[in-house]
Amino acid sequence: MINYGKRILLGQLGSNGDCLYTTILARQIKQDYPNCHLTWAISSICKGTIEENPFVDEIWEISLAGWADMAAAWYDFENEAKARFWRGEFDEIFLTQIYPNNFQNYDGTVRPSIFRAYPKPITVPIQNILRLRSNEVEKVKTFAEKHNLQQYSQVILFECASKSGQSFVTPNYALYVAQGIISRLPDCQVILSSNFPIPQGNPGIIDGSKLSLRETAELTKYCHLFIGCSSGITQIALTDWAKPLPMIQLLSKSTSAYGSIAHDFEYWGMSSEQILEMTDVPVEHLIECIYTAFTKSFSEARRDFHQPIVIDFNYYLGYVNGFILQRTEEYFKAVRSILYTVERYGWHPQLKLFVQTELIPKICPGKKLPVTDEDYSKLLQEWIDNFNKDYAWADDGVPQNRIVEAISNDLGLRDINLIIFPDWRLSEELIAEDLASAIKATMEYPDKSEMTLLIDTSNIADEDANLVLSSVAMNLMMEEELDVSEGPEISLIGKLSEIQWETLITCLDGRIVLENENKDAIAMVKAENIALFELDS
Repeated sequence: MINYGKRILLGQLGSNGDCLYTTILARQIKQDYPNCHLTWAISSICKGTIEENPFVDEIWEISLAGWADMAAAWYDFENEAKARFWRGEFDEIFLTQIYPNNFQNYDGTVRPSIFRAYPKPITVPIQNILRLRSNEVEKVKTFAEKHNLQQYSQVILFECASKSGQSFVTPNYALYVAQGIISRLPDCQVILSSNFPIPQGNPGIIDGSKLSLRETAELTKYCHLFIGCSSGITQIALTDWAKPLPMIQLLSKSTSAYGSIAHDFEYWGMSSEQILEMTDVPVEHLIECIYTAFTKSFSEARRDFHQPIVIDFNYYLGYVNGFILQRTEEYFKAVRSILYTVERYGWHPQLKLFVQTELIPKICPGKKLPVTDEDYSKLLQEWIDNFNKDYAWADDGVPQNRIVEAISNDLGLRDINLIIFPDWRLSEELIAEDLASAIKATMEYPDKSEMTLLIDTSNIADEDANLVLSSVAMNLMMEEELDVSEGPEISLIGKLSEIQWETLITCLDGRIVLENENKDAIAMVKAENIALFELDS
């Protein structure tokens, strides 16, 4: 079935490189949902990566002062995105960013982990998309003319600062390499590209910080070799706007495949012949590699200097342990992440040891260790299946205070928390009347800004409930001139486990009695004893 005119939200706030990866998803969404209106929520720091993008109809800019504020910005955005979805502003939302709340999709690499948040196959070309403005192109032309770049046949664009620990390169390292290669190839020009000036006195070394990240894509058209550290400028050089350049990627051995461009290309079935990767390489060794590429050929340099990435999971497991288990104890995300990684790489001994020591004792205490690889996968998948049946956010391995925290965050609990149990089996007209009366009553309450109205949806799909609620909100706005967004927080509960219901009930201040209630649901979750809330008291 073809969907026309859907309003879709894509959430990827950062980083620059990750946002450029996600431009492929924007293109895919436009193909899968013809005539849709695609809004992209992106941080103010990274907005430039998608400006003028032909597949993005609207930019929702999320203010971000610095990378240290990303987690807080993401959670605020996530809550607002869900609220806008409920109000009917979006028909679909795809939140793709891995950090801080989508680690279940992470397999130790970036692009596939981002793409897992989108449920449909990727069929469009795997190439980052960028569009420059004419004034940006003109600025780069002026820069090139100032430095006479077109007169040289050996111009290197050198990305000299990584942001995520995937490379050992520093500005000083890049400067030493530039000085060394110019001493051997005097006609060579090296553009040091970063977001800050790099002091130097050699006329053959050019400060590339004068140009923006976007403009660097145009700069590639004046260059002959790219040296990168798998950060934002690398992804700019891989856009459809940039000139394809042979590239040398300088990576940290300890991060394994995390930042490997060759590994990523091979995963997507693309040629990596124009990518040469080296790990923790001394300055002199890199200079020799560059010299070979220019005086002989890039293919010969690749034959002599390329170092295939050794698959190692210490870095990945550090992420799983540090960001999932130690911080949040969200075992579902850890197990799901491990299974995705195993699907890609198989049961590597490091993965199996981690499951034996860190996961099985917590999620299946007392369980005998599986024997075969197939048994390990089966055990984890069965646990995932049971989790999906019984729990919305937490599992038995999560302490009670974590369950309270998860429920509070996901349902948006406030100082006053009320609940209603609509009978979703009735006609839409009757359900709408009950919902409207409850919402109107809460909006008349003086402390409505400190209130959350929880709606039980245990016997209806969230999508169907959202449609009814959107209709009710629209009618209240049109007929009663009531803006639901100015009232209490409204949250759909969905299916909870017994322990989660027990925990939630302790957080409730009262139950609003509807004319038509789901008495079975009230009895099942033992909600009869919740105090009846008098809104006009």
